[in-house]
Amino acid sequence: MAKSRILIVDDNPTVRGAITLILNSEPDLSVCGEAHSVAEAIEKSETLIPDLALIDISLKGDNGLDLARHLRDHAPSVRMVALSLHDDESHIDGARRAGCHGYAIKGQGPEELLACIREVLGGHEYFADPEEP
Repeated sequence: MAKSRILIVDDNPTVRGAITLILNSEPDLSVCGEAHSVAEAIEKSETLIPDLALIDISLKGDNGLDLARHLRDHAPSVRMVALSLHDDESHIDGARRAGCHGYAIKGQGPEELLACIREVLGGHEYFADPEEP
């Protein structure tokens, strides 16, 4: 069985490393590359051709949703999951409008992230529920 190829886009190397460990331990998932900025992610998406881009929406000096809009317009076969500490409806709606197929909240844990990734890879949408006030 071919593994789904995932590009991780996050400006924090510790977060990228932790997510890489989690995803590479799964039998159906494989991290094909990592990027710390929008420019690096665009370059890697063109050369690595991932099945899914996991995109932190708050990158140092960049906006991950700009990357999502770029991929939506220039690499429509790449599925996208926004990843964020923000758990409010406005951020989730922003990701949806930018073309993301899913939204995962960093604080929800690996099981939720894996569920989101698999749903999106399966052709569905998966948007985390914002926290109740």
